[in-house]
Amino acid sequence: MEENVYYIPVLLPIAVNKPYFYRHTKLVTSGSIVKVPISNRETYGVVWHNSDQMDMPDKNKIRNIISVMDINSLPLDLLNFVEWVSNYYLSPLGNVLKASFRVKELERVFKLDACYQIDRNVLIKETPQRKLVEDIFVGDIILTKAEIILKTGVSYSVINHMVKSQKLKAVENNTQNKIFDPNEFRKSKLSKEQDIAARDLIQIFNLKEAQTVVLDGVTGSGKTEVYMKAIEGFLLENKQALVLLPEIALTSEFLIRFKNNFGEFVAEWHSGISIKQRKRVWDGVLSNNIKIIIGARSSLFLPFSDLGLIVVDEEHESAYKQEEGIIYQARDMSLVRSMLSNANTILSSATPSLETYVNIRNQKYKKISLNKRYGNANMPLVSIMDMKSSKISKESWIPSELIEKMEGVFNKREQVLLFLNRRGYAPLTICRKCGVRMECPNCSTWLVEHKQFNQFRCHHCGYHSKNINKCLSCFASDTLVPCGPGIERLSEEVRKIFPDIRIAIMSSDHLAGIKDINSTLNQIKSNNID
Repeated sequence: MEENVYYIPVLLPIAVNKPYFYRHTKLVTSGSIVKVPISNRETYGVVWHNSDQMDMPDKNKIRNIISVMDINSLPLDLLNFVEWVSNYYLSPLGNVLKASFRVKELERVFKLDACYQIDRNVLIKETPQRKLVEDIFVGDIILTKAEIILKTGVSYSVINHMVKSQKLKAVENNTQNKIFDPNEFRKSKLSKEQDIAARDLIQIFNLKEAQTVVLDGVTGSGKTEVYMKAIEGFLLENKQALVLLPEIALTSEFLIRFKNNFGEFVAEWHSGISIKQRKRVWDGVLSNNIKIIIGARSSLFLPFSDLGLIVVDEEHESAYKQEEGIIYQARDMSLVRSMLSNANTILSSATPSLETYVNIRNQKYKKISLNKRYGNANMPLVSIMDMKSSKISKESWIPSELIEKMEGVFNKREQVLLFLNRRGYAPLTICRKCGVRMECPNCSTWLVEHKQFNQFRCHHCGYHSKNINKCLSCFASDTLVPCGPGIERLSEEVRKIFPDIRIAIMSSDHLAGIKDINSTLNQIKSNNID
């Protein structure tokens, strides 16, 4: 009967700007996830909350909802956030929704992986790989096999041997049934300055209205420990916290520190985790069983059921700008997400951005400063080398003063980090015969030589040429001259100067994913890279 039929607006995670209407025999609440037909296939969508301005199509053409998923509805603040981002950045509403959930992940049958804990009373023969596994189990942390592999880069056979020998024991993950108790976890010992800063933070957050606070502290002052103390207060109120990081490579270190303080209430979220992990985390956040997320910018679109705090670590970093797909600035959107969720925000940095300083001056943000490094740590000694006046041999990019410093460090069996924000071998290549600069045929951006891959690559549109021995204009051979250094060229020079030194290159071209990143970081920690 007509009176028992409801017409439900459903937004699909595709490039559409408004929901479609579907028919159902019961009223379905906003935020519910439903399975619906679209064209000749089936997909999932979200019952939308704002349909007053929509025109009702011909009722005879409206199709039925297939089923309503038996999980918690997406919270209203997330739906409002999706709508806000869509309007502000002129992105299709459905595409923004897609950032919050992916159909393939919802379609997977979710089974919990077995979780493991280290038993330090069981003694087995120690190998470098087994030690890597043992080192990541801090406190009472429990991890799945997949998580162990992601963090250490070891093989399944290493883990299986440790399970068989009872060094790793299967345990139940009872996070769902637990309430956060700070007495169960390690408490950080704060310095006097840190303790004052933490108390000031908590006092500000006790105000009725949500606040934005800038935590401005010198490098090594312990800003993380300060905002951990603030997070603890929100967990005691059964609220959730999101810690945004600018780089995926930082998540492993942060995850270990946070799990040491908050146990299994913590999870990570970024493009490097598996679909199973994504489903586990997505469900846990929606049901409020996961309290803290350590993640990349996409974490803003997770369905937090009761978000209390967002921390933007290193808020000045340009990496918070999403430049593919939905284009947005995650730092700015964290403030919007906080506003819509009535949550507080911490912007943490040793060098706050100009925009942040302006907002402090205009009294929109409050500011807390940490001026001393933690403990007895001293500020690093900084030397500036003028490349113009330094002695640099032909075809070299490293000044002699720096080579001497590096040699001294290597003699003390210490490590060196050379930072250069240029991927590839050389940022510019010129033909000696015709004088043409190698340009991308698609977008006219200069092509970057990647010697290790024998390619010219465009860092703007992704174009690549497989032959780097011929000019792309006059086709002459052996006439190309690389101009300027990239990290590959710098690495090549270091190998010539120090042939016995173990060198690793860390860039998105050389590290395929989070597993490679963690493997390289573990080699650095183990002093296997100089």
